[in-house]
Amino acid sequence: MMLAVFVTAGVLAGVGVVLVLSGLFPRPVPLSVLGDETPRPTAPVNKPTSSIDALAGDAATRHAQDLAVSEMSLTKFVSDRIVNAATFAFLPGVAFLFAVAGTISISPLVLLVVAVGGAVGGWVYTTPALKRTATKARTDFEVSLATYFELVSLAFAGGKGPMDALREPAAVGTGPAFRQLRGAMIAADERREAPWVTLIHLGNRLGVQSLTDLGASVTLASNGAPVVDSLRAKAESMRDQAMSTQEARAEARSETLSGPIILMFAGFIILFGYPALAGLVSLR
Repeated sequence: MMLAVFVTAGVLAGVGVVLVLSGLFPRPVPLSVLGDETPRPTAPVNKPTSSIDALAGDAATRHAQDLAVSEMSLTKFVSDRIVNAATFAFLPGVAFLFAVAGTISISPLVLLVVAVGGAVGGWVYTTPALKRTATKARTDFEVSLATYFELVSLAFAGGKGPMDALREPAAVGTGPAFRQLRGAMIAADERREAPWVTLIHLGNRLGVQSLTDLGASVTLASNGAPVVDSLRAKAESMRDQAMSTQEARAEARSETLSGPIILMFAGFIILFGYPALAGLVSLR
């Protein structure tokens, strides 16, 4: 019995170390992949199985926009849930095994409850983590989209038609946002659909309102309305908003450094003050 408990604890410890190391040191993306700016599918090629659907719950519908803008498949979301649940429950689970073996004097029932609670917490934590990733992805998308707005307005000012004004700027940019835009242009050609209609669909799928507004503006331009000034104004406002968002993020990161600095200062006070205080106490 004791040997089985120790073997199980060793296996769990090894799995936990592998999970921690895989999270701290992710596998680097090859340069060939980073340099490839061809459109990639944002959904898995194979349809998720029923088990994936069961583990994902309603994430496929409630968080469809977050998954799409993060370029995360439903299978990857489910695997993150499982990994987070296993990571959060790892230490309490090992302690539970030692408590069952009598190595530590803690109630196994308490440790079992903590392990189950940790697994549930890790499972639930995946959703807000996805929301944070999607928020950052949308912010980066807006930054690239501001440049795209400017390029589209310049194309209109140069006498380009609506189709060329949307296609040509999408072909020169790099990054995830321009990759999505190029994919939308290719999809529009394959479906023989107006590219501004495809941009509206893409904005709705990713949850990026500015992209939907761009599609609506170009729809007006296709009907003969002048939209160059409005596109440039939109690009400037998006650029200013992105700058303010970056500044707010930098200030928040600076504020998070105040905690460790205060703790270090308190540690120095204790380190230098304790000998003097101990000396005064001993004199009494």
